[in-house]
Amino acid sequence: MRLRRSLPIAATTLLVATMAVAQTVPTAAERQVAATATRAELAASTITIIEEFTDWAPTCVTDVRTNVRGCSLFTRMLVIDGLGRAAVAISVASAAAEPMVRIASDASFPTRVVVTVDTLPAIETKQCNANACTYTGPGAAALIEEFKTGATVVARYEARGGDFEGRLPLETFVTKYGQLTQ
Repeated sequence: MRLRRSLPIAATTLLVATMAVAQTVPTAAERQVAATATRAELAASTITIIEEFTDWAPTCVTDVRTNVRGCSLFTRMLVIDGLGRAAVAISVASAAAEPMVRIASDASFPTRVVVTVDTLPAIETKQCNANACTYTGPGAAALIEEFKTGATVVARYEARGGDFEGRLPLETFVTKYGQLTQ
């Protein structure tokens, strides 16, 4: 099965700026179990990661109904594996009182996303819709803090069409996020 390559950036950015999904935060023990399982899966995997990505780009959208402006940072990576190509996007929104991190892809119907920053324990979410999984509240806040101090983020995206991961550098994240929140 081939994974499609295109990713509707504008639609993803609009969803990031306007969508909120309830999320509970896993315990440290649950995060450690997920991290160990993910590392074992990755070690057995045949996935090849291509280091092709876009830098973190700020985007602001004003909701015409409420006249509320929401801003987010957006980046995407191209992943090539044995099945084909896929694009994965990571967006970070801070417009609402509650932070949000959204992992989107053109691989439809994800079941979960597991995000790992450097060697920290993985953080998983199963709060998914047709083309993305979302972290909100304390889970998103924890990821954002890890993004600010980390060097690399790895997002493992599991969907019906195939499982794959994308790796992104974080060296420009803290500067871009600081500009976003000013």
